[in-house]
Amino acid sequence: MRAGDKGKRGEREVVHLWLNYGWEEAVRSPSSGGIRRYGAGDLSPWPGDVAGIQPWICEVKHDEELKRPSRDGWVGEGFTRRTLTELEKLWARHAGTIGKRVAPIPVLFARPTYEDWRVFVQATVFEAAVGASSSGRGMSPGWVQLTPEQFFDDVAIPLRDAA
Repeated sequence: MRAGDKGKRGEREVVHLWLNYGWEEAVRSPSSGGIRRYGAGDLSPWPGDVAGIQPWICEVKHDEELKRPSRDGWVGEGFTRRTLTELEKLWARHAGTIGKRVAPIPVLFARPTYEDWRVFVQATVFEAAVGASSSGRGMSPGWVQLTPEQFFDDVAIPLRDAA
């Protein structure tokens, strides 16, 4: 299977998760295809791999590099850190433009083949949603790793309902 096909399949799986948790307008972004410095995804009105889930900017990574061990951290750390850094840059670029109405919130769904999805959200977002510290859940400074169920039940739905 081509890498692009695997990425598209991963994006469709994540769209299904958003739909199952009540985001009825969730669709695969027509300009998705990964974070690109100057590609259509970065210049679209709402960037990311999944559209219709405002205020979230959702990046999806279905990649075997997530299995690669790190010398001093958890498996997949290098790949995930690079992706989170790019997602933060994307969020920062769009926060001023889109943020006039609502500030976008970055979230990363990532998984290698035959493994479950991992969801990465900023620690400040997690703490605001659950009203508790994120210590013990962190993997990268400023980010928290959750299961999809934890993300939707503890973070996304409470933030949506509070708005």
